[in-house]
Amino acid sequence: MSTPLLEVKNLKKFFPIKGGIFGKTVARVHAVDDVSFTMKHGETLGLVGESGCGKSTLGRTVLRLYEPTAGGIQFDGQDLLGLSPSELRAKRRDLQIIFQDPFSSLNPRMTVGSILAEPFIIHKLGTKKEIEGKVKDLLNVVGMPSEAHDRYPHEFSGGQRQRIGIARALALNPKLIVADEPVSALDVSIQSQILNLMVDLRKKFNLSYLFVAHDLAVIEHISDKVAVMYLGKIVEYAYGDDLYANPRHPYTKALIAAIPVPDVDKVKEKQILLGDVPSPINPPSGCYFHPRCPFAQERCKIEAPLPRNLGSPQKPHIVACHYA
Repeated sequence: MSTPLLEVKNLKKFFPIKGGIFGKTVARVHAVDDVSFTMKHGETLGLVGESGCGKSTLGRTVLRLYEPTAGGIQFDGQDLLGLSPSELRAKRRDLQIIFQDPFSSLNPRMTVGSILAEPFIIHKLGTKKEIEGKVKDLLNVVGMPSEAHDRYPHEFSGGQRQRIGIARALALNPKLIVADEPVSALDVSIQSQILNLMVDLRKKFNLSYLFVAHDLAVIEHISDKVAVMYLGKIVEYAYGDDLYANPRHPYTKALIAAIPVPDVDKVKEKQILLGDVPSPINPPSGCYFHPRCPFAQERCKIEAPLPRNLGSPQKPHIVACHYA
């Protein structure tokens, strides 16, 4: 059996809230709360949920841009949390990120050529002439003209800037890219172009994506597996075709029911979630979803559901719900 590319076990990330004269920790934000999942080489895992559920924090904690509060991260058979700063710096060649806002993630004072050359310079990969050739190759791969080399980020459209961000993430031939809502800031007409580009690049370079989004239609287009997050926890985890055809968790059902259907004659049953998302500072007892769940029982208020596999060993469908 091959080693998973990424194995996350019981990962937690809590942010302290300081208060009082002495700045003591008075509370904690439970941003990521006991999350576990695995990813294979060349696989795309879609991470979906409402805004504020911890998707982006999970992605950044996996890359150690945030240091986890507890848990373990194995990347390509290596303990990512046991690496020294210098070892982690070298390992970052295999771990890259595409940010949500392509404008704020690019240095406005640097030309596109300088931005794309920076990873090669930091890791001392090639001479000046070799780096220039690699930068031109990157621009070509993401469908940008060669004259973009000497221009600045503000001279490009949002879609073009995101292509530059993708090129920067590809520069060092990574194995895993965390895509943090890479199309949510773009026009709908441009979103499909960027998604198709990412699909093509995945096949060409055998990439793996941890794809963060709140749009289930986008996730369905690009993902092999889907993990649904609610208030810092993964409540459902399954292969994409299985999850969309047969959602088991009430929260997943409500999210899928909210996907717009472009057919006016097709009647779709809506499931409206009542109330607001509870505060991650003081999450509910028992099942975190029970205050908004239309099927909640007394047990749900007291006992937190453990993840159960309702699929097969070959095709798991894991759900954290007492009554799924």
